[in-house]
Amino acid sequence: MPNFVVISSHNPLPISNEEWTQNGWEDSEKFNSRNRILNKEGKTPSLGFTGERYQIICKIERDFSYLERTRRSLLGALEIIRSLGFSLFSKPTRELFTEQKEKLRFGILMPSEGFDISEKELQQGISVSEEIIVKIQTCMKKIFQEHQDGIKLYHSQERHLVFELETAPGLLFKIDYYNSMKDRYQNMIYAQTVIRTHQLALLVIPKAKLFIVDLEGKKYEVIAEQKLDINPHEGAQEESFLDYADSLKETIRQLGFFICKTGYSDVTWGNNPILNNSLDEKGNRKIALIDLEEINNPEIGLFGEENRRRGLLGCVNEK
Repeated sequence: MPNFVVISSHNPLPISNEEWTQNGWEDSEKFNSRNRILNKEGKTPSLGFTGERYQIICKIERDFSYLERTRRSLLGALEIIRSLGFSLFSKPTRELFTEQKEKLRFGILMPSEGFDISEKELQQGISVSEEIIVKIQTCMKKIFQEHQDGIKLYHSQERHLVFELETAPGLLFKIDYYNSMKDRYQNMIYAQTVIRTHQLALLVIPKAKLFIVDLEGKKYEVIAEQKLDINPHEGAQEESFLDYADSLKETIRQLGFFICKTGYSDVTWGNNPILNNSLDEKGNRKIALIDLEEINNPEIGLFGEENRRRGLLGCVNEK
C-alpha cells in the first residue's frame, strides 16, 4: 500500500513543486483511491469511528533506482532466510522483489463535525434489531446459494448481493462476499456532507447504517439501506429521463455539480433513478444516488467511458 501523507488544503499539490519533479516524482497513472476517505493511518475508518478523517486528493510515484532495487532485494532475501521461508507468504515481503516504484498518497483533513452530522442524518430512521442480525446469520448460506426462502434477491453477482428480508420490509441489505463495505459507507457519508453543505436538495441518498454479521468466525460488513419509492428497472428509468426532461433540468445541474465535487463516476439511469411522486412546488423532480461505490473520476461521471460507463451526458436527452 502506498505511504499516506497529510497536507494542508491550502498548500499546492506536491507534483506542482519543482523539487518533487526533479527527483523523479510524477502523477500516478492508476489512481483508484481518489477522494477516498481514510483515517490518519491511511486506512478506511472502522465501524463507529469518531476520529479525524482525511480525503485522498493526490497520488504520485517514482521509479526505484538500481541501488534501491538491489537493497530491497537483499532485505527480502534476509527476511526469507530469517523466517525459514514463511515470509514468502507475506505480501510486504514479496513486494520487496516485485515493486518497481515508490508511491505516495496525499490527503487533506476533512471537517469532522460535518461528517458526524451527515452520519447521523444517514442513519435516521434505520433500525437494525438483533432479530434482523440473527435472521441474516441464519439465512446467510441460503443468500449466497441464492435460495430465496424468506429472501428476495434484487441483485446477485459472484461477490455482491442486494436482498430484502420478509421480516424487515422497507429495508434493503447489501453485502460484498469478499470485500469491505466500509469504503462504500464512507462514500455515502461524504456524499451526504456534500449535499447538505451545497444545498443539493434534489439529490437523495437512501438512509443507511453499517453493521456486522458474524458467521462461523467470519465477519461480514452489511449495509442496511432504506428502500426508496423508485422503479428499479433501468429501461423504465431511461424512459422517465426522457418523459420528465423539463422537470429534471435543475436536478441534472445539481448532479453535475455533485459529480465535479466528489468524482462520482458510475452514473447510469439505474444508479440514479427518479423518485416517484417527487415533483416539488417549483416543478423539479428528485433523483436518488443508490450506488456510490465509485467516486474517483469526475470526467467519467460527466462524459462516460466507452462500453463501460454511460456518464451524465449519456443519460440526458437534447432538451
